[in-house]
Amino acid sequence: MGDAKSAYSDISRDFVDNKTVESSEAMREYEKSKNRERLHGDDWRQYPANLNDVVEEFAADHTIRYEHGKIIYSGERYNVIADMSAGYLRIYDKEKRAYVKLDGAPGTVRETHFKILRREEM
Repeated sequence: MGDAKSAYSDISRDFVDNKTVESSEAMREYEKSKNRERLHGDDWRQYPANLNDVVEEFAADHTIRYEHGKIIYSGERYNVIADMSAGYLRIYDKEKRAYVKLDGAPGTVRETHFKILRREEM
């Protein structure tokens, strides 16, 4: 099992500390993400998730790409999409073309956002 959390932490810290200063597009993505966190963060905290476990279960043999302030762990069937600014993730089922809950079943917008646990919470 890999350690997606360590890589996520390093990359997201760099994004927040450096890229937001270097790029107006990155700054806009950061601000949009932080606004979503202010609006929905309490809901996300109801559904915490261990990033390592989620990546291992849904995208074990993944590739990584970065888009719009997010790290995307792209597996065969699922994408695990982790926001670099607000610390939440979503799981996208490519076959169902829908975001899913931790059990793989489709869910509401509220049920498909998961607050990424900090290392000390794992």
